[in-house]
Amino acid sequence: MAYAAFLLAEEMLHVSGVMATVAAGLTLGGWGRPKISPAVTEQLAQMSEYFAFVANALIFLLVGLQVNPGELLGSWDLLGWTILGMLLSRLLVVFGLTPLLNRLPESQPVGRRYLTVM
Repeated sequence: MAYAAFLLAEEMLHVSGVMATVAAGLTLGGWGRPKISPAVTEQLAQMSEYFAFVANALIFLLVGLQVNPGELLGSWDLLGWTILGMLLSRLLVVFGLTPLLNRLPESQPVGRRYLTVM
């Protein structure tokens, strides 16, 4: 159904095939979801969460395989400044904003130990 919607949109209607595929998925999902039992719905949700995790891991693996270690080591000074800047900004956000959030009504205060771990 998804591929048929893509081809129909791209080749015959000259509109976005990706949007047609999304629309077909939403249409079939909205039509078919009430017809599935709650147990199967739970299994489908767990399976899709697992597939999303695998896809995310594969994307990071493929990106990591594209990194050239020689070029990375060639710019170690820039890399060091970048890491230092990221750590300092994280320090500022965690220790600067979390105490402000602790003052909000009905918020559970975050202790100093947890802030250090964060």
